[in-house]
Amino acid sequence: MPRSGTTLVEQILCAHSKVQGAGELGDISIMVSEFNAEGDYPAGVSSLNQAGRKKLRDRYEAALEFHCSGAERVVDKMPRNFMHLGLIHTIYPDAVILHCTRNAMATCFSTFVTNFAVPSVADSDLTSIGRSYLGYTEMMAKWETLLPQGRLIEVVYEELIAEPEDQIRRLIKLCGLDWEPSCLEFHRVKRPVRTASAVQVRRPISGDKRRHWQHYEGHLAPLADTLGNLTD
Repeated sequence: MPRSGTTLVEQILCAHSKVQGAGELGDISIMVSEFNAEGDYPAGVSSLNQAGRKKLRDRYEAALEFHCSGAERVVDKMPRNFMHLGLIHTIYPDAVILHCTRNAMATCFSTFVTNFAVPSVADSDLTSIGRSYLGYTEMMAKWETLLPQGRLIEVVYEELIAEPEDQIRRLIKLCGLDWEPSCLEFHRVKRPVRTASAVQVRRPISGDKRRHWQHYEGHLAPLADTLGNLTD
């Protein structure tokens, strides 16, 4: 989901000498649109032969090369890619898929109060945001059962804030990278950041915003009612 720490995780990884961040690419969604135009998504993904997979991979890598020329490892942090992990895993069976999670109320509240570059009606209504979150959790639970064990790596925002060095070391290791101390100095990385978290990732980690939503709890009943047990 947006506002779950995706930009922070990307910035940490980009502090590594072998990693570049491509930002939020739309290429996976374009592939899905083309499948849909033929009425063949998601069923058509499972019938892709080796040549078909290579064609999609080559096309995607051309986009990566445009954004991150010469990079050994690239991060595509488009949040809505969570809907298409089957396609992504089919094209890149060895890809590391990072699932950034955060307290449900905090994630949804932050979505509600953020002025996104591309606004959505669904982002301005507490009930709609809560329903989107429910759909996202159901889909991620399904991917957990379908993807090979260990392919989907969860990065918990609250744990990252509470124990930054331990969690950053864990992240780097699980991504198959050698440790570099520069990853702890992610806020010093000079690179363009075009998300709503652009200012936050220029600073050292702080836990000041983890429970910010509680100041407005009395006004968030529609969201809490929609989320139900997930509010915990």
